[in-house]
Amino acid sequence: MVDTDVFILWQHHHQVARKFFRQPPGRIYYSKQTRKELLHPFLSSRERRRIVRLLKRFRHVNPDQRIVAAFSDLLARYSYLRDHLGDALIAATASVKDLTLVTGNVRHFAPIKEIKVVRFPGDFGH
Repeated sequence: MVDTDVFILWQHHHQVARKFFRQPPGRIYYSKQTRKELLHPFLSSRERRRIVRLLKRFRHVNPDQRIVAAFSDLLARYSYLRDHLGDALIAATASVKDLTLVTGNVRHFAPIKEIKVVRFPGDFGH
């Protein structure tokens, strides 16, 4: 599962992010939360089209009852996530779907024992 920040790096023409999405190491998943964060109302129509075109290449995971329950459990277990609800939903999605989370924002996710976190771009070269 790829976190929002990696998509944002792609948006800003980060070379490692470009290569990562051009030649992914495996199937790429992203959460409903990531889609919401990327397609915010202040995007130009051109930028919105670029992002939608990119997202269409990958697997979108909608929250289901298991993800909602995991989200609630994570909020109860890790109080700091109450200030980071989007991250909590992304972590719950990764946990339920048993997906490794690729993120540049490791500090928000590293304490969460229920998921495996991989640092981007650190673990993917420079």
